[in-house]
Amino acid sequence: MDFVDARDDGGGRLVVRHRLHSPPGVIIVSTAVPGPGTLEIVARVLFGDDMAADAEEACEAFGVFFEQFDDRFGLYLIPEWLPTRENLRYRKAIRRLDKILERVFSQRRARGADSGDILSSLLRARGENGVGMSETQLRDEMMTLFFTGHETTALALAWTWYLLAQHPEAEAKLFEEVDRILAGRAPTVQDIPLLRYVDGVMKESLRLYPPAYGVVREALEDCEIGGY
Repeated sequence: MDFVDARDDGGGRLVVRHRLHSPPGVIIVSTAVPGPGTLEIVARVLFGDDMAADAEEACEAFGVFFEQFDDRFGLYLIPEWLPTRENLRYRKAIRRLDKILERVFSQRRARGADSGDILSSLLRARGENGVGMSETQLRDEMMTLFFTGHETTALALAWTWYLLAQHPEAEAKLFEEVDRILAGRAPTVQDIPLLRYVDGVMKESLRLYPPAYGVVREALEDCEIGGY
């Protein structure tokens, strides 16, 4: 199963799950959807089926991570090295995720099979010197993709639906294009260039409400910026 198939399959099952377990007339808030459903899609794209047994534990750890991550953008930044209750929960969540990745890496290396996922691609990757990624590099790459792919999509969709609800004429135009191009079937990657209005709506939503609006950098050495 390739990346697009994994996303479409997981997304379809997520929609079915909410339809089966939500009473008629209940409005589902998109930002509440990240959790087992979205994590399952991201995990399948990144790791194939190797993370299935750890999905629940990973979801719990991610919940703690994102809770603490959001707090770290506040006005009063508490250093990570302080042994506060929240810092200890944060570190424990990171350790749990690290152990899960270690298990997945070990299983994949032992099996030696190409599962057609991101992990397989990175394990095959070689630099200009012909050397593959170190365990630390592999962990950092996969953890970054795991973090960024878990919540950003749901936030982008939540804001997009919010904006469309404020502009019913744009919503009607979007649905018209989807109905005309797809005619009731699930979209494929080949449909992307044809859905021009959908593309424009998503880009405008990302411009107005970007899920990742800030990036934190830590200086490795002293530097001078604007005389400071």
